[in-house]
Amino acid sequence: MNFLERPLVLILKEHLMPTLISFVIANVIYLLVPSNNWIITKIGDNWFRLFIFCVCFILIYFLLSINERIKNHRNCKKYVKSEKKKDTEEFEKYIENCRKYADGLSYGDRDFIRACIKNKNEPIVIKIRNPYSNSIYESGNVLKTRNEHGQEVVKLTDNAYRTFALIYYRYNKIGHFD
Repeated sequence: MNFLERPLVLILKEHLMPTLISFVIANVIYLLVPSNNWIITKIGDNWFRLFIFCVCFILIYFLLSINERIKNHRNCKKYVKSEKKKDTEEFEKYIENCRKYADGLSYGDRDFIRACIKNKNEPIVIKIRNPYSNSIYESGNVLKTRNEHGQEVVKLTDNAYRTFALIYYRYNKIGHFD
């Protein structure tokens, strides 16, 4: 009897509700099926009850697992949607900060950004030899090099170009006041 006790205790502790529901359904089915049914006469009363109990238990457990998967899927969709919304809000804040940064630039710097956007960020030859220290040319948003003629050429970094191009095409201006 000890070999049956442990599995029964485990089933009752872990899966009490499906066990009770399966037990009730198995007894109801046993009472509804006539006693001269061919399955009952072949395998016996107790084995028939056990068979119906097992079928009901597996079916209920399967339905509960499907329900759990549906809940997990819904929660996952809600999480993804909230993360997407959060990312969109953060991106909009970033765009707004970039527009404020552009508002603080000189007209020449904003004109340089527009020129980079219009020529698809191809390098531009600098005509100013000593740009001011607060200029965009001295920031981390501009890449500087020399061409084959020894002239200094500049272009926006890829990240700055994509950001300012998005702002320009979305608002038709770089800052708030252009």
